[in-house]
Amino acid sequence: MSQHQGLRVSEIAEIIGAITVVIGLIFVGYELNQNTKIQRVTATQTLVSEYERALDVRQIREISLLPGVQQWWSVRSDWFSDDFQKYVDRHIAEGDAAAPVDYTGTECSTIS
Repeated sequence: MSQHQGLRVSEIAEIIGAITVVIGLIFVGYELNQNTKIQRVTATQTLVSEYERALDVRQIREISLLPGVQQWWSVRSDWFSDDFQKYVDRHIAEGDAAAPVDYTGTECSTIS
């Protein structure tokens, strides 16, 4: 009976070990998923930050008058910093730039 109990204890230990391995793998998978999400957010923030710096004032003022850009901005402005949002919103509200022109000199708002 003692040998039977010893065998049974080793079987229980194996089951506990297997369960521990499975729980460990689930935890590692969860951590990898969280890390991937963090990396994605960081990459997006970096890209947006670089984009903000790349645009000059004139481009922002002209681009902000285009209806399609204004529609996009109403949905995606939260991608940008609060200061940049206020800056663009002010230009949209004031409409203080001349209508953008294409490379031929035609106003973009008149292009069909």
